[in-house]
Amino acid sequence: MFDLIRKLKDILPAKDKAKLVFLFVLMLIGGALEVLSIGVIAAFVAVVANPDTLFEIEIAGRVLEFLGIEDSRDVLLYGSIFLIFVFFFKNLYLILYKYIKSRFIFNRYKSISERLFTIYMNVPYSFHLKRNSADIIRNVTSEARALATNILLPFLQIATEGVMVLSIIILLLVVEPVVTILTIVILGGVSFLFLYATKRKMEKYGKQALAERSKVIKTVNEGVGGFKDATVMNRQSWFVEKFQKSIDILSKTHIYQQTTKQAVRPVVETIAITGMLLIALLLLDRGYSIGELASVLALFALSIQRLLPAIDNIISEYTSLRYHSYALDPIHEDLMNLKEYEDKNKNTSKERTKLKEKIELKDVSFSYPESKEKVLTD
Repeated sequence: MFDLIRKLKDILPAKDKAKLVFLFVLMLIGGALEVLSIGVIAAFVAVVANPDTLFEIEIAGRVLEFLGIEDSRDVLLYGSIFLIFVFFFKNLYLILYKYIKSRFIFNRYKSISERLFTIYMNVPYSFHLKRNSADIIRNVTSEARALATNILLPFLQIATEGVMVLSIIILLLVVEPVVTILTIVILGGVSFLFLYATKRKMEKYGKQALAERSKVIKTVNEGVGGFKDATVMNRQSWFVEKFQKSIDILSKTHIYQQTTKQAVRPVVETIAITGMLLIALLLLDRGYSIGELASVLALFALSIQRLLPAIDNIISEYTSLRYHSYALDPIHEDLMNLKEYEDKNKNTSKERTKLKEKIELKDVSFSYPESKEKVLTD
């Protein structure tokens, strides 16, 4: 994982660090708004169960008096309006944050793809003699996109959901520390076991998928590009079989990745429902009244309802990150090793060289890369 972060740091421009810090600040605000919305609903449930208790609290009573709220009916009315406002503002903010995040991710796809294509168009011809064109096409198209959507995006998703989970856990620890610790141990333990069980296979299939994507492009290029030769030599079935073999392996890797990703929710949900029932029994055993139990259970129910998709996303994105991590290697290698050709276009004169008399070549010798034998001598 640290190697993955190091490679991302090499690829992304220096100015992106400030953008990532800005995104992290937006995540923190989003986490605070999630906690506020959950806390407001739990408080609202407690007030609905017994509105008069709010007037018995000295500070709350003074605030209500200052606002001109005199009875329980007013409390419910203005409480409902405040609840709607909190959720409207929170969801509006989250939509804006998701737009900013998506814009950052797909601008990275655009810039990395452009950088790679610029390099490949400016390298010496000898580079293209040694490299398979299928690898180049794959890097510029599918791997650049995979880097943005399946590596960068999961990183941001994990960070976003991580901030959300941490914010909710802090709230629950303040309200009911013992029950919260029990919930963390159960959900955290299950999540860790799931990730540990799928880690190795996910990495293996991710490496396989990278190789097969290149083979698929190569087979299609050779088959379609050499269609006349394939037809004359009656080799169509050979290309089809080769294509089918690569697609079959690629399909199996995707099936495992998707099944593992989608299995997270049912597993975590089962544990969460069991945990909720245990929480209710534990609170009853600790002497909570039905009224107190209702508000605390409402808080935990809402928190777990928000934690479930968050934990699901964290585990799913982590498995996706493991699966697609190998997409970064060929891009990182070419961007680092061929950096000198990235700015070649900027330094090249746009003016054409005028031919006055003739082009003359003298004493020309040439040998292909990694070959000692000269094909042209003097």
